[in-house]
Amino acid sequence: MKAIADELSARHSVSLVCTTIGLSRSTRYHTVGSGSRHALDSDLKREVARVHRENKRIYGAPRIRLALREQGLCHSKRRIARLMRELDIKGRSRGRSNAPCVTDSKHKNRISPNKLGELEEVKKAHSVWVSDTTDLKGRDQWLYLAVTMDYYSRTIVGWEVSPVNDACLTSKALSNAIAAYPTTRPLHHSDRGSTYTAKAYMETLEKVDAISSMSRK
Repeated sequence: MKAIADELSARHSVSLVCTTIGLSRSTRYHTVGSGSRHALDSDLKREVARVHRENKRIYGAPRIRLALREQGLCHSKRRIARLMRELDIKGRSRGRSNAPCVTDSKHKNRISPNKLGELEEVKKAHSVWVSDTTDLKGRDQWLYLAVTMDYYSRTIVGWEVSPVNDACLTSKALSNAIAAYPTTRPLHHSDRGSTYTAKAYMETLEKVDAISSMSRK
């Protein structure tokens, strides 16, 4: 059995070899380890590379170690990190540390009071709209998505995407909502960012005689 496993391991991963011949991974590693640390490193590298690849090359040494441990392969984080260096692979953060800031509240535009917070109940569709903007990571750049939602039905009534986060973007999303769902004097709620307090946006609200409402910082 060891000879067969050794021969197959020269061309395939430990995971595939063990599944094919019905051998547990821990037993295979123990057998290899008792003979040659170099051979063990070679097999373990394949497993490290596989886990890294299957997880979109995001996993670093700590998470690869945990993933292998769930499969019965217990190795130190230090050893996994060493093998990753030898393979010239590394994890990468899924965080948003480089994400742009969406809301700019440092401006001198007029701020509306939070009238949405005063409502006890919304009884009909298109009587209250809420608008917001978020960022989206594209392949080569950040994009901005501005949406307007009907508060009663939770339906997105208007939206727009742009590489620039400005009043033109938010006004276009609101205009799309007005065109798709004509309404009169809705309560419109947003944050107090500059893209929602700008003159262009306020003029768009005036088209439907909307009542402006804004949240706190």
